[in-house]
Amino acid sequence: MASSTSTAAESATVYLKSPSDWTRWLALIKTRAANNHLWRYIDPQVKEPPQFSEPIKPTPSSYTTANTTSTTTASLTPEQFQRYSVDIQAWQEETRIYWKKQKVMTEIEDHIIRTAGAYWSTIEDATGVHARLIKLQERVAPTN
Repeated sequence: MASSTSTAAESATVYLKSPSDWTRWLALIKTRAANNHLWRYIDPQVKEPPQFSEPIKPTPSSYTTANTTSTTTASLTPEQFQRYSVDIQAWQEETRIYWKKQKVMTEIEDHIIRTAGAYWSTIEDATGVHARLIKLQERVAPTN
């Protein structure tokens, strides 16, 4: 049973049984992805979307001058340490958001796998949401 706070897109399930299901099926995926700022990473209309990757953790060595070989936080100047600390806090927040989005990306991929039905063989060798959507689009999407 769907909770009272779930959206229609979250509670609706459309199974991809034929090309006539494609538009509604993809619309639900797009809605979920767009609501989580992920559509640009998986849009099957985009040949090479940007990579969805974990933020890179700042390292103390990035805050030293070219002539300094210090690589620990203890060897940073107060100004360098301040910049490093601010960047670490930003990285922590970006990482928290990344993992939240990664969870949604996994849920979207699980949804695709669960609802692809007879088209599973089309995507079983594909890796990643974008690659699977491309293969399904090529095989199932109606041509206008």
